[in-house]
Amino acid sequence: MKNFRSKTTNWKQYNEIFINLGSLTFWIDNEAIQLLHKLNRIITENFVYSAV
Repeated sequence: MKNFRSKTTNWKQYNEIFINLGSLTFWIDNEAIQLLHKLNRIITENFVYSAV
């Protein structure tokens, strides 16, 4: 049985596949973003800075 081997003709697309192979995309909704902003405000309000 003969192995089928294709010849790559579109090298740009071929290289982009390997670049995107390890990428990970996060989808964050507006509710989560608003919660992060509220938590950030709460955390930064509780900081105490010394005059050292």
